[in-house]
Amino acid sequence: MSIRPILTYLLLSAFLFTSCAEKERSKAKKANPHPNKFHNQELVQVYKWKDLRLTDRLIEALKNENELVRQEATLALGSVIDREALPALIKALNDTVLQVRMNATFAIGQIGDTSAIDAIVRAYIKEPFSHVRLEMIQTLGKCNSQRSIDLIDGYAPTTKEDSLGMMWGYYRLGLKRPLSPVSVERTVGVLKTQRTWMRAIACHVLARSKGVNLSNFNEAIIAHIRDEKDPVMRMALCLSLRNVDNDDTRDLLNDLVYSDPDERVRVNALRSLGSGSHLENSFPVFMEALRDEH
Repeated sequence: MSIRPILTYLLLSAFLFTSCAEKERSKAKKANPHPNKFHNQELVQVYKWKDLRLTDRLIEALKNENELVRQEATLALGSVIDREALPALIKALNDTVLQVRMNATFAIGQIGDTSAIDAIVRAYIKEPFSHVRLEMIQTLGKCNSQRSIDLIDGYAPTTKEDSLGMMWGYYRLGLKRPLSPVSVERTVGVLKTQRTWMRAIACHVLARSKGVNLSNFNEAIIAHIRDEKDPVMRMALCLSLRNVDNDDTRDLLNDLVYSDPDERVRVNALRSLGSGSHLENSFPVFMEALRDEH
């Protein structure tokens, strides 16, 4: 048998494979016109400045003509968290590139300085993109002041993203300070929505907010726990009842320890029963829970 046909076949196969691979690379390049970030030495320099926490160099990078450099520099300043960067970041809220404005808003929120609140409000008023506005409302919550609460309480969302921003704003505020009665009432009201993400954030606002008083909303929360199909949301709502001291709440938590099909919900019901307001009357439930297979 001659070896020539075999060699011809192998060479032809190699040529076809190379041709197909080149076409695939060409398609990929068209789908993603930006090269690997680490091929851009300016971007690599930004990452080094971030690691070295060189705020002044990162601020200078915000003036770069390359939008990718400005994007990465604003994001880097969110990691460095230096108040000296605030004026430059506030100026970046007017950048022509959406992602630069988004990253600048995030960085301001990471710094969390109340002096930036007015600038965020001004930028919000003229911001055309709802996803950037969402980040701006969340940043108001991160600034953690009474003015933040007042602004978000008085806020009337007009889009789905605006509504999500409002809930994220309350979430960020609640991690640091007690929410106002208006904040709590609006959050409990969101539990009725069919929007899963909105409802999920509302559940976690109620669960994680510091010093929030839910006594006036006890019946509504109990009803939502009984109706809620998602175990993660039931978990959060169980935890929100840890400081509500009445018989109805205690009865619900006891019932969940014994009957909820999800062990995570049962655990959070136990956690709430173990808080100061419920502990005295819950010892038998803890003893029974020790026999749980999970």
